[in-house]
Amino acid sequence: MGNVSPQEYGAIGDGIVDDTAAIDLWLSEILTQKHSGRLDGVYRYRPTSPWNLGGKNFGVTIEGKRRNYDGFFLDPGYSLSIYADGDVFYPLFSNFRIAGYFAGPLVRVGKNDFSDAVNSMIWDGIVINNGSQSVSNIGLMCNHVCNSFFRSITINSGCSGRPADVTGMAHNPYAPGCGNALRLRQTQFSSFSGSFANANIGILITDGYSFSNSFEDFDIEEVDTCLYVNSQFATKNDFRNGQMLGKVTFDCPSGKNFVNKKSCNIQNYSCSGASLGNVAGIELY
Repeated sequence: MGNVSPQEYGAIGDGIVDDTAAIDLWLSEILTQKHSGRLDGVYRYRPTSPWNLGGKNFGVTIEGKRRNYDGFFLDPGYSLSIYADGDVFYPLFSNFRIAGYFAGPLVRVGKNDFSDAVNSMIWDGIVINNGSQSVSNIGLMCNHVCNSFFRSITINSGCSGRPADVTGMAHNPYAPGCGNALRLRQTQFSSFSGSFANANIGILITDGYSFSNSFEDFDIEEVDTCLYVNSQFATKNDFRNGQMLGKVTFDCPSGKNFVNKKSCNIQNYSCSGASLGNVAGIELY
């Protein structure tokens, strides 16, 4: 299998010229000819349809060279959806950026109705920046994602949710932030590490059966609420070796989720020590 760049299909990659037509040709080649994708530029992109990975079980691979430079800049009002018509396995995305301005999920993985699962996906060193300043902002939303790894990812959503009245801090006119950095819906047996920031809620676990996920080596800050779990079917999610600067709220009474109080630094901006809201469905250990 070859390793192909969008430039081979006519892309300029300067972040100015619209590369949509070239990206569509490049993606079609990747999916039909089983090539790997190589990103070596900034591609201005208006997604015309979702990336449908359904049935591509050879391991769709797209990799950049410079994680905060190579990648896609979506025109305002555009978003990227990645899903499967039929379950899909083994996609690998690494070392590139997706940026844009969208009042909703800038990047969506999986269908909203959970009808087809995305399995064994790896996101490694991906940066997502949703610069829209809407209450409905989302950096990354996962729907029915299973057995997957999101490693060293950086997700920002709009603007800081750091409280405006913290003593000694400059007034923040945007508090309490914009939407969610990461929203998980029916996500199972997956692991997450990285930074989730500049949002109202850093990580929201909501809707469907989200269980047995692990969160490790994470940093959640510049938010109003670090972690909010409100799915009644969320259970056995484990949080360790991370930092949560802001409120933490669990409201998932049908199961237990776990936070390692020894390895996690949990505190509000204006005080020290744990800052836990509703603790239904949480067990500290």
